[in-house]
Amino acid sequence: MKAHPHLLMVITTVLFSSNLVGDALQNGIEKPKTLCEVLSNREKFDGHMVKVRGIVEGNEHGAWLLDNRCRACVDLGKRIPCAVVLVGPSQAVEPVDFEYDRSADSRIRDFLTKHKARKDDTLWVTYIGKFETKPQAELFDSHSGRVVNGFGHQSSFVAQLVVLTVRDPALARK
Repeated sequence: MKAHPHLLMVITTVLFSSNLVGDALQNGIEKPKTLCEVLSNREKFDGHMVKVRGIVEGNEHGAWLLDNRCRACVDLGKRIPCAVVLVGPSQAVEPVDFEYDRSADSRIRDFLTKHKARKDDTLWVTYIGKFETKPQAELFDSHSGRVVNGFGHQSSFVAQLVVLTVRDPALARK
């Protein structure tokens, strides 16, 4: 039986507009990776869209995603903070073909208000974005082992996430 073109267009529209199927197809990723997994395999994920879950923190110098369950990542014998700096599309190393989902900000704010977030609460979120890093030799000082040519404030992060959107907020109370 031959499918009617109009029916195919309707089915395609419904599939792509469905959150579950649309997200998987649009983002090319199914479930969140841990931050430790992504940072331990930086070269593998470099330049790719990732969905990664962690704790969001920030200050006047910017925001970052970290995972305190993994105190430090081991990268060719060097201990590095298990965190990535969060940036907008205009700060991408290579141009991206997306814009930041500004509605995500209001969803997170509404969540924090609804759950009466306190200053000492930990906010876990899932970020979707393009992971960017640099080759090992460009990041570290060979003598001190410190990150010297990284990303973010004082070039101290080994990677950055160019953020498309943020989802699935959860609070951990202390």
